[in-house]
Amino acid sequence: MAERDLIAEARDRRQPLHDAADALELAAAGPVGAGSIWQDRIRKELTNVTAALADHIEKTEGPDGLYRELITLAPRISNDIRLLTADHAVIKGMIDEIEIAFDAEDVETSLVREHITQLLGRITRHRQKGADLVYEAYQVDIGGQS
Repeated sequence: MAERDLIAEARDRRQPLHDAADALELAAAGPVGAGSIWQDRIRKELTNVTAALADHIEKTEGPDGLYRELITLAPRISNDIRLLTADHAVIKGMIDEIEIAFDAEDVETSLVREHITQLLGRITRHRQKGADLVYEAYQVDIGGQS
C-alpha cells in the first residue's frame, strides 16, 4: 500500500473510536438523577465503544493491519507496537469493569463514572501513542483532529 494511502487510512481508522469515546463522555456527564435513562445511555454508548474498539483492533492488529505495515516499514518501533497491542487488552478489561459495576444489584453511579473517566483517559492516551508511532514511522502528523 502506498505511504499516503496508509496515512489516510490511519487518520480514518482513528475517528470511530474517538467519536464513540466522545459520545460515552457526553452520556456519563448527563444527570444521574434520570436513573435508568442515564444507565441506558451509558450502556448504549459503552456498546458503541466496544464495537469501535473491536474494529480498531482488527484494523491495527489484523493480518492487513496498520501494525504489520509499520513493523515492515520501521522495525525499530516493534516494541512500541507490542505495547499498543497490550493496551488493547487493558482497555477491554476496563470496559469489562464498567459492565461488572452495572451488573451490581445497586449500581453505584459514582463508581461507574469514575471507571468511565479512567477508560476515556486510557483511550485518549492510546490514541496519542498511536499517532506518535505513525509519526515516528512516517514523519507525518496524522493529527488530533476530531
